[in-house]
Amino acid sequence: MDLLNDLWYGNLEPQALNNEDADKANILAEKANSCYEKLVSKLSNESQKLLDEYISSFEQYNCFLEEKAFESGFKLAVQAIVESLQQ
Repeated sequence: MDLLNDLWYGNLEPQALNNEDADKANILAEKANSCYEKLVSKLSNESQKLLDEYISSFEQYNCFLEEKAFESGFKLAVQAIVESLQQ
């Protein structure tokens, strides 16, 4: 599944985010960063490290789930195309 990996990891870009999606993504990223900075300023060093470990673990978990969902969606789309061509 090299094609899927290339597509997933950005080596292929069938379409970029449109301006509306990019704007929304930037707003969400700015909000998340602002909340993170406010929270970290109130935590001890030990708590900051624990929070960073949690965030890193959760990001890895989400990336894994997103990759599997992408792969499943792609396979389903291909299956639908193949079945429609067989009829």
